[in-house]
Amino acid sequence: MQKLKLKFILIASVSFFLVLITVLSVVNYISYRSIYSEIYTTLRIITKNGGLPDYINNEYKNYDDFFVTPETIYETRYFTVEYDNNMNITKLNIENIASVSEQDIADFISYTMTSDKSEGMLHKNMMRYAFLKTKKSDGITVIAFMDCTRRMMTLKNMIRFSIYVGIISMLMLILLLSFFSRKAVAPILRNMESQKQFITNASHELKTPLAVISANAEVIEMTNGQSEWTESIRNQVTHMSELVSQLIVLSKLQEHDDIELTEVNFSSKAADVAKSFKTVAEAAGKSFEATITPDVMIQADERGSRELISILVDNAVKYCDEGGTVNMSLNSRGKKAILMVSNDYAAGEGVDYSRFFERFYRADESHNNSTKGYGIGLSMAEGLVDMFNGKISVNYKNKVITFTVIL
Repeated sequence: MQKLKLKFILIASVSFFLVLITVLSVVNYISYRSIYSEIYTTLRIITKNGGLPDYINNEYKNYDDFFVTPETIYETRYFTVEYDNNMNITKLNIENIASVSEQDIADFISYTMTSDKSEGMLHKNMMRYAFLKTKKSDGITVIAFMDCTRRMMTLKNMIRFSIYVGIISMLMLILLLSFFSRKAVAPILRNMESQKQFITNASHELKTPLAVISANAEVIEMTNGQSEWTESIRNQVTHMSELVSQLIVLSKLQEHDDIELTEVNFSSKAADVAKSFKTVAEAAGKSFEATITPDVMIQADERGSRELISILVDNAVKYCDEGGTVNMSLNSRGKKAILMVSNDYAAGEGVDYSRFFERFYRADESHNNSTKGYGIGLSMAEGLVDMFNGKISVNYKNKVITFTVIL
């Protein structure tokens, strides 16, 4: 349950985080563009008119969707400089600014006259000034400088505020999700528990009639002798008994919270399984090759680790092409153990490998009994790998299917 709750919280938090980041980024970007547009629109008005226009009768004018009011001239602090092609200053207007020293003005003018930039930002004593350089048709270049410290501080505060809002929102969401996650996942847990209970109960209930059928088949054989009919009954009983056993194991895999993982010699388990299945593969006319690095250790369960290898190798032997090769390899990479089981599988083109670990899924949808199996072995393998905190994957290339387990 704890794992499901954490997964729910993680997915919900990541989704909310992505939406929040997108919204705040868009809002901040629009604010940034709006402030910069206002700054440079004002500078264009200044360079075009030699300063901000002096209005009569409180007239309002619109310049590029930016409204200039009679108060704008008093709110905006700026100065301008004009120079000719020989870099000689022909006009300097500093009447509309008071906080900049003559030395700072000289430094600003010197930098912008020799710079290739036509616009930009200048920093001086915690103040920020935007400049715009425009060349007129008569060869005179006008540079307008404007104090934009307040506007830039507003933008900076807005960005800082949005970050604080984002952090607080994320923390509040995580707290709320933690509080309500139990209720959110409760229906799913009840459904999973019901399924698990049904599988367990049904499996135990099936054992008795299967035992009775098997006993009756033995009595018939003792009375009338063995026949193809009694042999078929016994085969189907064996088939069903194996299925019931695997269903019980699959159900128990969902209760692995109390299983204690210990250090297991994975190489030893792999060697035992390889030895057991080599004979089975060769009897079926298939080659079996195993490459096992000695003393590869993992954190797992003794019985479960062997069961994991057996499932994958058994699956490979069953579905390997006639005359094909089953290959098992085990090696270590850093602190990880890598088990790979592959087999020739010419019919594997176009198969949906993403569904291979679904319960009762078989690539052969006809469920032809020529290949024995129930479609739950790989689901059990995935459950075991999950129990050992590992990863399992499948891929198909050059008519060979390969299962890879990393523990």
